[in-house]
Amino acid sequence: MNETIPTTVAAQITGSAAKAIFARMNMTLGAYEGATASAVDAYEVKVPLIGVQVTRGPVVNVIGVEVSTVDVTLLYNQDALAPQWDGANLPLAPWLLNGGLDGARLKINRFFCAAGNSVPVGWVNLFTGRVAEIGEITGTQASIQGVSTLELLNIKMPRNVYQAQCVWTVYDAGCRLGKGAWAQSGVILAGSNLTHIVHNIAMNVGVMDQGFFQLVDANMQTPAPSRTILTQNATHIVLAYPLPVVPANGKAFTVNPGCNRSLEACTALGNQDNIRFFPYIPTPETSY
Repeated sequence: MNETIPTTVAAQITGSAAKAIFARMNMTLGAYEGATASAVDAYEVKVPLIGVQVTRGPVVNVIGVEVSTVDVTLLYNQDALAPQWDGANLPLAPWLLNGGLDGARLKINRFFCAAGNSVPVGWVNLFTGRVAEIGEITGTQASIQGVSTLELLNIKMPRNVYQAQCVWTVYDAGCRLGKGAWAQSGVILAGSNLTHIVHNIAMNVGVMDQGFFQLVDANMQTPAPSRTILTQNATHIVLAYPLPVVPANGKAFTVNPGCNRSLEACTALGNQDNIRFFPYIPTPETSY
């Protein structure tokens, strides 16, 4: 139950005993693509936003399985920064616009402290969920909506799905392919930008289409960006979503081939024995 409050937060705990009861919000980066069980804990870290004030709306708790939401507003100025995977700091507004909170988890706890004391004696969780939507982003504030984890119960999905494509996701437990065994390493070359990566890996055209691009960095405070590969040729990798910052020349990265869940793609990866698909399921059609 005990957790040391950061100095920036502890400085707000002054005055009367009423001020010793406060709400604290933490945003953590969720599990990234291909993360192992041990790596998830290392990457589930609190990322402090520098120079940011937080306000939120009420959290309503009801009996049952109703999905609760909460509105959060980030207040900041031009000096507000977001720590990056490479150790640098990025201005907050561009960071948000580039998907800085994509996949983020939102947790709101109410800590109880003695008056004037920064060490909590207990806490109550008010809200746990994910960042569902980023509203308007301006130079001074951003609106965020969080939805509780119960949202996952809204997915109408049977236990077994019968479809023409493979039901597994590449590199998951059902697929059984090891992501590390198929990874290829390279470095960023001159001429790269946010979405086009000039690489030095010798590989055939298209082998990494729908695959995964992961920058490599020893800084464990925030995970290095991972992106889906749109297309790939002998010299360039095109990402489906831009990176937050242009990677430096010589920066290391790894790529993994993707899979479109067809028998041909699975065979190319030598994994046809583990494919689970039903090729003779008819495609949905509309009667007129």
